[in-house]
Amino acid sequence: MERIKLLLVEDHDIYSLGLKMILEKERDFEITQVAENLEEAIRVAENSPCHVLLWSLDAAELNDFELIKRLKKVNPYIKVVVLSTLEDDSIFNELIRMGIDGYLLKSAPSIELIKAIRLVVQEKSSINLFSVPKFGGMIEDHTICSKFQFTAKELEVLKCLLQGYSNREIAQKLFISPSTVKFHLRKIYRKTGTENRFKLFTLFNSILGKINK
Repeated sequence: MERIKLLLVEDHDIYSLGLKMILEKERDFEITQVAENLEEAIRVAENSPCHVLLWSLDAAELNDFELIKRLKKVNPYIKVVVLSTLEDDSIFNELIRMGIDGYLLKSAPSIELIKAIRLVVQEKSSINLFSVPKFGGMIEDHTICSKFQFTAKELEVLKCLLQGYSNREIAQKLFISPSTVKFHLRKIYRKTGTENRFKLFTLFNSILGKINK
């Protein structure tokens, strides 16, 4: 089995070492290099094959978002997962516009980071949003949900999805088969005009921002 090659972007040695310790325990992960910034990461990506770039974003790098587009031009197949402490909808939405594939808060458990990396490689975008807990109230808002005409079962699946459960976990929680979960997800994506989890989260995050204005 081919190992997932990771390029880390982190300029703090202690945090970088911590990340490496966590990720190198996974047999299917291989850290190819640690870059101090996105500029260096782009140069590395030009000459070294890697599957996932894991970017530890801090407030000093908010002007670097355009570099993600450059990175994707250098390596169109690379997946970008952002780790951040920043809880700001506008920052999140701008990162999505630049083409990131996953977003997690640094407070997320390490198992969530490991899961996210594997998900994006499987073309299943991953997200662990600061606003996820707020989505629960939206799902209970019948005005919003009636717009999409979700069935009762679709709402159950959607609630689990927005809490970050995988397809298998949703199947176990709702006592249905994984294929049934996929069936409901396809209907949810079609009704919302989205294609995957990431775009679905983006949609609900946008709706949430309009509600809170």
